[in-house]
Amino acid sequence: MIEVLEAGWTAIQDRGRPGHEREGIPPGGSADLFSAAVANRLVGNDPAAALLECTSRGPTLRFEQDTVVALTGGESEAGEAWRARQVPAGGTLALARVSPGIRCYLALRGGIDVPLILGSRSLCERGSFGGGFGRRLQPGDRLGAGGLVASDPLPNPWPAAHRLPASGPWEIRAIPGPDHNRFANADVTRFFETAFVITPLADRMGTRLAAPSFRARGAEILTTPVSAGAVQVTPSGEVIVLLADHPTTGGYPVMATVVSADLSLLAAGAWRGGSINETAGRIAAFGYSDGPAIRGGIAPRQIGHPTAVPIPGRFRGISPIAWRISLPASSRWTLCSSPWVWCTPATTWGRSSPEIPSRTGMPPARSVTGRVDYGGWRPSTRSSCAESRLCAKRWLI
Repeated sequence: MIEVLEAGWTAIQDRGRPGHEREGIPPGGSADLFSAAVANRLVGNDPAAALLECTSRGPTLRFEQDTVVALTGGESEAGEAWRARQVPAGGTLALARVSPGIRCYLALRGGIDVPLILGSRSLCERGSFGGGFGRRLQPGDRLGAGGLVASDPLPNPWPAAHRLPASGPWEIRAIPGPDHNRFANADVTRFFETAFVITPLADRMGTRLAAPSFRARGAEILTTPVSAGAVQVTPSGEVIVLLADHPTTGGYPVMATVVSADLSLLAAGAWRGGSINETAGRIAAFGYSDGPAIRGGIAPRQIGHPTAVPIPGRFRGISPIAWRISLPASSRWTLCSSPWVWCTPATTWGRSSPEIPSRTGMPPARSVTGRVDYGGWRPSTRSSCAESRLCAKRWLI
């Protein structure tokens, strides 16, 4: 067991509960999915394991037994981040202030054992459910370790080149949104050429950007479903980017949509002492996205050269053909213990996709164009790699 001595601003999160938006329940989950996924991988957890998300200030914990932990995301006074380490029985771990960065993640080997609610252990604070207590942690709470272990802890630190940058300026990539035609062409162009500052007016629902004023044309729009990454423009011209706990519907026009691969950068955006500090990475320059080329990771330059070999009849009755995707060890992000994963065309899963390519090799992700792109493939549920969904996501979704 683990006792909470000081709580900070800490909640239990996992990958969230998507699929309940029609009931008005946001998908939630870790705001910075990348750092959370890395923390779980470092300690050898299943990707679905729950962990602690600490905002601005973390907890002080007392461990009653030897526990392997990993800390990722923003820097904390606990030190030794981005690597697995052991806290001895009777030891304490004080995360204290998080800076630079605004959020950090603490994974415990096996995850945190709290009940599943609607398929997730994440706290939904607005609904007062999930997260074990229906609220953020408080002093005196006790946490038990779960059994969601997938592999041994990683022996080495997470490569520095594959961590989120601690300082800016950052480039947050986006594509034009469904309502971009409600804005003057000059405004849309200015939006994608303007450097923005992330303000302290941010939470898990969204982050407000210090930006020039933009005005939509025409009458107010009808309330429509929204998703994380939607860049809304309020009637006063303010710009808001929605994050994990976003409302399920909205009535503001959506000028752009931030690509999912870059949402972790926004969620990790920080400020010091409540004031804007541009040197610490608050600049977010929005640019036109090359779409499928960056679905695989935080930056295209970190994507290597996967190859695909068609295997007819591999999943007969599910798909006429499967592809064995080889992931180079040099750029596999060490998220997968296997050097390859099985994938089937996305049409198998009820969505449109490009035609199956006739060639046996895939080009680097950054140069994928036309009808063949990584967005057309999904990892097979029959993959021999336990972490294939997380591993393949960097390349294929």
